[in-house]
Amino acid sequence: MPIYSIHAIGTTKAKQTARRASIVALSFVLATGFGVAICSAFARQETQKAIGALLPAPIRTVTITADGETRTVDTTSTTVAELFGSQKIVLNKLDRCTVPLTAPITANMEPLVVTRITVETVKDRVILPSRTIKQLTHKLRVGQTKTLRTGKPGEKVTVYRVVTKNGETTRTKVSETVKQPVNKIVQTGMQGASARMLASRGSLVGARTLTMRATGYGPGDNGKWGNLTATGMRPGFGIVAVDPRFIRLGTRLYVENYGYAIAGDTGGAIKGNRIDLGYNSHGEAMAVGRRNVRVMILK
Repeated sequence: MPIYSIHAIGTTKAKQTARRASIVALSFVLATGFGVAICSAFARQETQKAIGALLPAPIRTVTITADGETRTVDTTSTTVAELFGSQKIVLNKLDRCTVPLTAPITANMEPLVVTRITVETVKDRVILPSRTIKQLTHKLRVGQTKTLRTGKPGEKVTVYRVVTKNGETTRTKVSETVKQPVNKIVQTGMQGASARMLASRGSLVGARTLTMRATGYGPGDNGKWGNLTATGMRPGFGIVAVDPRFIRLGTRLYVENYGYAIAGDTGGAIKGNRIDLGYNSHGEAMAVGRRNVRVMILK
């Protein structure tokens, strides 16, 4: 029967381990007379483990790109996570790395690239201003006003999902809600006032100018409504008919070669940029014909 010897090399710890393995193998042989080869192989394995534990880990060279910086490090770390720990690189929940943290460090390893990712929800708020709507009324005297409804601004809220990757940001619209404003309504008294008086109170400074197609009409041109305009005013000079979708009723105007006026009436044929100039007689109205005039919207 062949006898296998065990040679202890290296440090004192390795020698002690080898001696213990030899004693185990020898005891087994003496007790049974079998398995000497197996015991010898076991002794060699234990010796190799002991020596491997005492030898330094291999040094690997790894390139890391993180936080806008690229560095090359020599490391004995065994995993990516261990390497990041030694380099004080902490990955947050959404951050990503090109190589899993559990991957082993190997020779000629691909560069480790870290992508920093943050996600947040942002709300943009825009205030929608309310308007003041003026209404003419014969129930109040000239100079008197009455607020029928107070105004309240509206609001448009847009929600965005903002994703930032290594400093580059993208915004994705998630939702949009709009709360419409409530317009203020104010009545202005016109009891005892002429149309010319009301219109002349406007200001020409900064007035917006329109070019409109003008015709004329007299008090009797409204059929059975000849003595009543759409706003309740008496028709005549200073009252003009407009398309309320184009010029709001009650707007003060200055009409070229006509003078101050107020948008106080409407007409079936008056659409868009058409304007019908009021006169005190049918003859005066017919003398106007059709012509283009400049109309200033007074403040």
